[in-house]
Amino acid sequence: MSIGSLAGVRLLFAGGGLFWIWLIVGGAALGLLVVLYRAERRLVSRASGLALLGLRILAAAMLVLALFEPIVSWSETKRVRGRVFLAADVSESMDTLDGDPDRKRSRLEEARRLVSGPLAPLAVEHDVVPSVFASGSSTVESLEALVGRLAEAGRSPDPPRGETNPSSVLDSALGFDPRRPVLGVVLLTDGRLDVEADAGRRLERLRSQGIPVHSVLLGSTVPPDDLAIAALRSPDTVYAGDVATIEVTLKADGLSEGTEVEVELSRSGSSISTRRIQLQPGGGRPTLTFPVPMKTAGVESITAEARVVSKSIAFVDARPENDRRETSIQVVDDKATVLLIDAEARWEFRYLRNALARDERVELEAVLLRQPDPIGSITPTYATTPLAPSAPDQEDPLHRFDLIILGDVTPSEAGPTLWPRISKYVGERGGTLAIIPGPRAWPSLPALNETVRSLIPLQELRRLPAEKDADPRHPSLPPGVAIEPSVSALKDETSRSIIQLGSDDAAGRGVWSGLPRLPWVIGGPPKPTASTLLVARDGTVVSAVQPFGLGRVLFLGTESTWRWRLGVGDLHHHRFWGQVVRWGASRALPAGDRYARFGPDRARIEAGQSPIIRARISEAAGDLPPDLLPAARIFLDGQDRESAIVPLRRVPGQPRTFEGTAPAPSEGTYRIELEAPGVPSESNSKKPSARLVVTGRQTAERIELSASRDSLYQLAAATSGRVFEPTQISELIRQLETRVRSEVETGEIPIWDHPVGLLGFLAVLTAEWLLRRRVGLP
Repeated sequence: MSIGSLAGVRLLFAGGGLFWIWLIVGGAALGLLVVLYRAERRLVSRASGLALLGLRILAAAMLVLALFEPIVSWSETKRVRGRVFLAADVSESMDTLDGDPDRKRSRLEEARRLVSGPLAPLAVEHDVVPSVFASGSSTVESLEALVGRLAEAGRSPDPPRGETNPSSVLDSALGFDPRRPVLGVVLLTDGRLDVEADAGRRLERLRSQGIPVHSVLLGSTVPPDDLAIAALRSPDTVYAGDVATIEVTLKADGLSEGTEVEVELSRSGSSISTRRIQLQPGGGRPTLTFPVPMKTAGVESITAEARVVSKSIAFVDARPENDRRETSIQVVDDKATVLLIDAEARWEFRYLRNALARDERVELEAVLLRQPDPIGSITPTYATTPLAPSAPDQEDPLHRFDLIILGDVTPSEAGPTLWPRISKYVGERGGTLAIIPGPRAWPSLPALNETVRSLIPLQELRRLPAEKDADPRHPSLPPGVAIEPSVSALKDETSRSIIQLGSDDAAGRGVWSGLPRLPWVIGGPPKPTASTLLVARDGTVVSAVQPFGLGRVLFLGTESTWRWRLGVGDLHHHRFWGQVVRWGASRALPAGDRYARFGPDRARIEAGQSPIIRARISEAAGDLPPDLLPAARIFLDGQDRESAIVPLRRVPGQPRTFEGTAPAPSEGTYRIELEAPGVPSESNSKKPSARLVVTGRQTAERIELSASRDSLYQLAAATSGRVFEPTQISELIRQLETRVRSEVETGEIPIWDHPVGLLGFLAVLTAEWLLRRRVGLP
């Protein structure tokens, strides 16, 4: 039973089920009180009698009301103050200037204007969690602090500005307290986001928890006028005396057709080469190729710089700092050690052996498993066994080679031990294997054991039929199969380093199309882990590479590359195989002497990466102590105190190889020295050292300068958010307001057993007693 509410307050009677009984009790009490009043009327005055009657009726009424068990209840609707995660992008692309020439301002300045102005009301109605983000994120205390942080973003190293990754901001929103709901995440950004592999799962969690991601797009989607070096590609390692191919890709936004642009390559401040090009119709990003001789061992730093030559055009470069880019190349003075194994002296073996033997940067050994019997006292020209170890506990001699080339060898000719030894050489030692089968051995390859099948990057090998039409460039040659680089290989820097036969991609494709067709070619579908190199015209993969354990395997399904010499001699044949050898030996250790070689696995890394330092002690150093623990000492260039000491531990399966991982160094050039107690050295005065160059992370932040809506639309679509322009801030605030939640708070006070009710009842009885005593009643 209840009585109507006033301003949300209601009076409830829990004991209302005995309503009539309590009324009868109350009526009876009232009657008795009236009788008592009449009896006392003769003893007291009228006023005192009425006062006593009133107090007694009030006490009785309070007692009867308690029997009804009255409860006062109320309800109140309150607005729940939600949270808004406001994150401002401070990556390098946010330094770009947008707007009219007379009113240009950076995107950081625009973000600061929005935070201090149109977005300020957010803090009044909601709990705002402000932060900045780039490679990571950093939370700030208030919107005022966020304005200050945006003002100093270009000078602050926290967070690193090399990429735009809002993941940590989104993760913070996911860890909210359900009692304080998140109204949304608001990103102030130009949309140049780097998406992580697990972004889909993160966005699904945001959607399931009802957290929309809104974005305010800063900057123009039209790229500003900007000349930049979009990419600078170079090999990590080359041999002294080789020619390194360096490719420079230009970006020329805002420059008209026919504009002349100059690119200059310099080394240690001295110009190496300069090339000029005229921009072609349709824009695009032209690539210039520079052959650079590398003569001296060490780390060569190469700088590429682009400039507009035409003086007649009015061109204001939006980001002059991206006109230069630097790379470094490790030049090693060691030789690539190659083992060539074949069953008989076929043409491929002879020409390949002669080409590599003439290469000054290659140390070649050749093994022929089956040779004609020597005539008289003439000894065989080549070894007949692949360097078997002399004792079971001795390291396999195969492990000292950087590359093993295995030719047309049948299982019976290989014997029971060759393939297991090669598998261990690749998988455990980390060596490189090139397989070039021939007509005698290839039918038996699929029938070999599982280890051999796992080494081959292709599956279901089959011989490809010769093309029906004659080769117009070589009509005298027998029919054959034309092979060419795959599209994926031309896009991959490592693959291109193997198959590039021209000064650039276009010239390389021209060379491949002009090579003689090959009369014997096999191929098949690649394994999932393989990278395609060469294909036939019908798309069948002829050559591929794949990782295997610590090493890698190259498969080339032909025995006729020697035919590429037709009319040009060594030009293409030796270049191709020279590049294969250098790729296979690219993990060669750059520094040391005949007793020990050492160095980082890569001469050039980006800041944040941890280099792996390796050392290999040669047989010339004699037996190694079982407790030998070499160490790599790392020095920042120009300093005598090491910045790190890295213990090098033995590599399982490689008895004379040691390895350790160094802490991630900051940007700079470092030298690495080897400490190996008990290992002899050729020089006691100046220790040999390897070089390590640590560069800033190469991202598109300084190259791609136009704002991008695409990634922001994806975020919005995945989380039911929206993308706003800076002029739509009021609409953004209204959108957040629609998600504000209200809660109804209720409360109850049981008057019938509340201490206040009891005290009131006692107060009435006390007043009645005092009045009776005053008027002289007992």
